[in-house]
Amino acid sequence: MSPRALALIESDDRAAKALERVLSGRGYEVWHYETPGRFFDGLLKRVPQIVLVGLPLPGMEGTDVLRVLRGNAETKRLCVVVLDGQGRPARAADGLDAGADEYLPKPVDADLLVARLTSLLFRVADEPAAPQWVKAGELAIDLDGHACKVKDKEVKLTPIEFELIRQFLQLENRVLTRGSLLQTVWHGDPSVSPRTIDKHVESLRKKLGPFGKRIETVFGVGYRLRAA
Repeated sequence: MSPRALALIESDDRAAKALERVLSGRGYEVWHYETPGRFFDGLLKRVPQIVLVGLPLPGMEGTDVLRVLRGNAETKRLCVVVLDGQGRPARAADGLDAGADEYLPKPVDADLLVARLTSLLFRVADEPAAPQWVKAGELAIDLDGHACKVKDKEVKLTPIEFELIRQFLQLENRVLTRGSLLQTVWHGDPSVSPRTIDKHVESLRKKLGPFGKRIETVFGVGYRLRAA
């Protein structure tokens, strides 16, 4: 994700071009989408840090766009600024309630907009990211903090062991070959032998206690985290 990537949802081509000129000149990488549908399609390929929503929108209410963004784990922490041509207090209140970080009248003063965007980026940079826990039964791992718990008790794992359990959890009930683990966990290190992989998996099993029994050996192939 580019640190200054900005998605602009704006159906008015003239307004969009004016905003692109201003923001590009201030160092932003602007991705313009004419409709919410195109914007959400674009999110499947690349995620911005800022979303600028120009109202009114074709085919979708601005508040619905906000609720979708705030309801998704991948986009809920994005900076979202709404520019509204009507600018009524009631609409602004609805937009802020739905998750907008800023709600500005349209047309917007360029210096004011850039100042608000800069403030939002600093604010987000200072906020600690919320833990992203992945769970399977009694086990949970924090993907960002590299923490592991079984029955809410912390389990100390080595970096390699953490990457192994991450792979098993994210691909639960699927067989992971030793070759695939070599690539994803050891990044293809030619010095790592199948026996080395087996030793790390066995150590992980022991540390996880009874939960470790769910990591099954698939003879001649690799391992699988059995679904509960």
